[in-house]
Amino acid sequence: TLPHSNITEQNMESEPSKQPSTGPPPTLEDIATRLQADLEVRDRKYRLKTWPNCFVGSEVVDYLVENELAPSRAQAVEVGQEIMTILNIFEHVTRD
Repeated sequence: TLPHSNITEQNMESEPSKQPSTGPPPTLEDIATRLQADLEVRDRKYRLKTWPNCFVGSEVVDYLVENELAPSRAQAVEVGQEIMTILNIFEHVTRD
């Protein structure tokens, strides 16, 4: 599982939508599985503390947009927050 996140509201500016992919849209579970397989999880420093087994929220946003799992950065943030709150498979390092 993905134990921690550093999701911030920075870089949430809208970007032009890409053309939708064919087929049904992926479920939150599908997206979470892809994130678990593809994200770099490692120890990171945040607020002068080292947090073990973390990933950075902006990297999730980048991944979702680049892999056409979200049409914009703002919507990618929403998808990440939904995965965090609905599936409860990761949390913010400070539990904010």
